[in-house]
Amino acid sequence: MAASIWRKLAASILTAILFASVFAVRADVASEFTVETFSGNWMGVHPDWKGIVVLRADGVCARPHFCAGQWSIADDHGTYTVNMNWDAWHPDIVEVRTPDHLVTPERLATPGPGIRLFHLYRIPLPPVMKDVRAAQDPAKLQATKALMDDSKWSLIDNKQITLEAGGDVACDFDARKGNWQVVAPNILRISVPWRPAPPEFVSTNHDGTILRWSDDENILGLREGLR
Repeated sequence: MAASIWRKLAASILTAILFASVFAVRADVASEFTVETFSGNWMGVHPDWKGIVVLRADGVCARPHFCAGQWSIADDHGTYTVNMNWDAWHPDIVEVRTPDHLVTPERLATPGPGIRLFHLYRIPLPPVMKDVRAAQDPAKLQATKALMDDSKWSLIDNKQITLEAGGDVACDFDARKGNWQVVAPNILRISVPWRPAPPEFVSTNHDGTILRWSDDENILGLREGLR
C-alpha cells in the first residue's frame, strides 16, 4: 500500500513538473516577441517600392515623408505577425521569419505575375567602437565571416559591391579592389580606395541582409538574391 501511494505521489510530482516546464516554454516563446523586439528602422522591399519603414515603440509606423499609421503584434496559434494599419494605404501584414526578417504570407501576396511579397529587413544600429575594441570570441567572428563570404550587395545608389571570401572587395564602379575583415560579431572593417572614402567600420544585422556604414541611413547596402 505504501509503495503504491509513493508511486502515485511521484507520478503526480512528475506530471506537475512537466506541465510547469511546458507552460514555462510557452511563456518564453510568448515573451520572445514584444514591441521592443521589432521597434526600430527597417528596409522595406515592396513589389512597388523600396525604402525605410519605421516601427516606433509607441505603436506608430511610418514611411518617412509618405505615410504613417499604427502597428501591433499578433499571435495566430504560434505564428507571429506584425500588422501595419496605414492611414492612407491598405494594411500590411508580415509574418516573423526571423527577428530581423518579416515577410508577407504567400496567401496575402500582392496580385500580379509571380509571387509578389513585401519584405522587411532590420537596419542594424551603427557600429559601436567599444565592441570593436573588446576581446572577441573566435567562433563568433568566424560565424560572421561565413555569413558574409562571397556576398553581393546593392548600395542605396544602385552601385554594387562583392565581399569576396579571400578578403577582397570588388565593385562595379572602380577597377581597384579594397579589403574587408570581421572585427567583431556583426561588425566589419571595409577599406576601399574610393573617393570620397566611406566610413571604415560597417555593421550588419544577425541575418547578414543589410550593411550600415554610419548614422546616415542613406549609406546602406541590401544583400542581393534575398528571398
